[in-house]
Amino acid sequence: MNIFRKVFWLIWFLSVILLILILFSYHGVELIFFLVLFGLIGDLMHSQKFYKQKLKKIADIVNEIDISPIEDGIKTIEKNQSEHLTKILKLENNFEKYKEEQEKKYRDVVRKVLNIDNELNKKFKTLGECILKISKELEEKE
Repeated sequence: MNIFRKVFWLIWFLSVILLILILFSYHGVELIFFLVLFGLIGDLMHSQKFYKQKLKKIADIVNEIDISPIEDGIKTIEKNQSEHLTKILKLENNFEKYKEEQEKKYRDVVRKVLNIDNELNKKFKTLGECILKISKELEEKE
C-alpha cells in the first residue's frame, strides 16, 4: 500500500508540473486533455481516501463484534451433543442386552412347547394304542 501511495503522489506531482508547462507553452486541445487528466487523477485520489476511510470503518465495526456468545453457544451445543451420543450408546447397549434376553426367553418357550407337544404326542399315541387294544378286545368278546 505504501508503494502505491508513493507512485500515486509521484504521478500527481509530475502531472502538476506538466500542467504548468503546458499552460505556458500550449493552447487548445493539449491543455484540455491535461486538465481532464489532472482532474481524473485528483478524483482517483479522493476516491481512494474515501474508500480507505469506509473500509477502515467497516474493519472497526467488524472488530468490535463480540462473538463470545456464539462461541459459548457452540461449546454448549458440542457438550449437549456429546452427552446425547453417550446416552444413545448406552441405550443401544441396553437394547442389545434386552434383545439377547428376549431371544433366550423365546428359545426357552419354544423348547418347553416342543417338550409339551412331544409329551402330548406320546400320550395320544398311548391313548390310540389303548383304544385299539380295547376295541380289539371288545370285538373278540362279541
